Amino acid sequence: MPFSYACFISYRHSSPLEVRFAERLHRALDTELPARIPLKAYRDDRGLRSGDFIDPAIGRALYESVCLVLVYTRQYFDLEKTYCAREYYAMQQLENERLRHLSGSNGPHGLIIPIILNSEECVPAVVRQRKYYDFHKYGLWRREIFNDSVYGPIIREIAKDVANRYDEFKRCGVDVCSDAPAYELPDENAVRPWLIQIIEAGIRPQLPLRTGGQ
Repeated sequence: MPFSYACFISYRHSSPLEVRFAERLHRALDTELPARIPLKAYRDDRGLRSGDFIDPAIGRALYESVCLVLVYTRQYFDLEKTYCAREYYAMQQLENERLRHLSGSNGPHGLIIPIILNSEECVPAVVRQRKYYDFHKYGLWRREIFNDSVYGPIIREIAKDVANRYDEFKRCGVDVCSDAPAYELPDENAVRPWLIQIIEAGIRPQLPLRTGGQ
């Protein structure tokens, strides 16, 4: 089974800022991606409330996505509402498995692309170890992201990176989505020990891989 989505947008629904930014990010990516690959981004726009069951379709959409684009805010990794952590953890596992098929590619290109929306000083090591994009100065009063003189070029760079990963998987000739019908997100019990480690590790002030949005 081939990929169904270019990327899965993972974000908290805890504030209007996060939701509206994710909407704009989705529109921006869907403006850039189709010119490069025949896929668009996926975003669950329904949100979850306490006690809700996670729709199996969300896990399948993540599984059938080339990359995960996460919108990081201070609330992203949360012990009470773990669904974002489950999405991140799931793609991290898929990344470890899938990158083995891309051994001939140049460099350690990951499948998780972080966007820092705010609280840049609180970025945990698990996110900070990756190249990430700094959007903390982007305000909703600005133009749509794809038309913004500062952030539009960043979206084009992200779209290019996602398209490159897609092309690499296409060239490798391995169907990495073959188990899509049976795939489920890791449950909360599987993710919680890992999540506790992230939270207990604390936040370091050094942010060496910051890029974009200056």
